[in-house]
Amino acid sequence: MGKNLKNLKTLSPKEARELGSKGGKASVKARAKKRKLKEIAQMFLNCKAPEKQKKKIIKKFPELKDMDLTAGDLAIYEQLAKAVKGDSKAFEVVRDTAGEKPSDKIDLPSFDSHDINITFTRSKNKK
Repeated sequence: MGKNLKNLKTLSPKEARELGSKGGKASVKARAKKRKLKEIAQMFLNCKAPEKQKKKIIKKFPELKDMDLTAGDLAIYEQLAKAVKGDSKAFEVVRDTAGEKPSDKIDLPSFDSHDINITFTRSKNKK
């Protein structure tokens, strides 16, 4: 164990309670910090788009000329412009934002009621 780590099994109930309280307070602080960052990001995305950047995007997408765009709108249109040019990471961002992200999970059937035998064999390849 590291010198600053304590074995929870050897702590008195009072010490365990104090450590639990410290952990809870640290968790509250961390969640508040995350919440604040999220609020800042949402505020940025909803801000009115800067005119200079808006003009650049309108050159790429003229149909947006009369739209009231936010900074978030500009960011997604910029990613779309990159995606159209072949940037696969930008395509993934646009696709995922549109809610079309493929599932990261693979659903496998349950094998509880089946017997499975797996055999391993050695390759006979010689060098």
